[in-house]
Amino acid sequence: MSIEGKVAVVTGGAAGIGATISRILADRGARVARFDIVEPEDPSIGEFFVECDVTSQESWANAIEEVNDNMGDISILFLNAGVMSRPADASIADNPLDLAGTPAYHRVFDVNNTGLVYGLQAALDSLRASGDGRVIATASTAGITGLGIDPYYSMSKHAVIGFVRSFAQFLDPLGVKIHAICPGGVKTAIVPHDMAELAKDFMTPEALAEAAISLLDLEGNGEVWVKDQQDAPMWKVEEPTPALGT
Repeated sequence: MSIEGKVAVVTGGAAGIGATISRILADRGARVARFDIVEPEDPSIGEFFVECDVTSQESWANAIEEVNDNMGDISILFLNAGVMSRPADASIADNPLDLAGTPAYHRVFDVNNTGLVYGLQAALDSLRASGDGRVIATASTAGITGLGIDPYYSMSKHAVIGFVRSFAQFLDPLGVKIHAICPGGVKTAIVPHDMAELAKDFMTPEALAEAAISLLDLEGNGEVWVKDQQDAPMWKVEEPTPALGT
């Protein structure tokens, strides 16, 4: 997919992976709008910044309308905003069940799952109107295996993969493609401090961003790809075919 001149929206765009994706897209000629609930660390990246709470349908609708009015129809949507349930300063020895039912517990699902649904709902008409709509959702290797120190984050990322594979079946006849990128450890602010100290081989945001952007060129739909090491190639997670009726 040629991204020159395309309108791209990136959620979680104020910093980290989202800001890096935005910068690379802009460097390659895309017209980038960044969505986030906090001000961007580097305001110079991209063409447009919109304050957007991804857990709010109204906020999504207003943000997409602002992009459409100022930039045109959206060709590229990176559903990248995400949070963990564990506070960054919590100990990896803490009991994750202590978080059950807390605001942090609910927020991880609101941001990581409901935010994707609301985003696709708000942007779909614009993606279709562009004629070449592409959606990339940020999942995680924790959405394929597990993450004992934050089971709720892992649960939410399993759901991202289900979201992508299921909505691909709905979107394909509409001419819109959707895929998931599953990062391993990436050096970003959401990673708990003690976990980051233990993991010396975390990737840079640049390595993950390049991998995520490359998914825009895929011919299929609903694909799930893993990028878990800085210098290793991505690999595809094949979807199992259930033996129905057995």
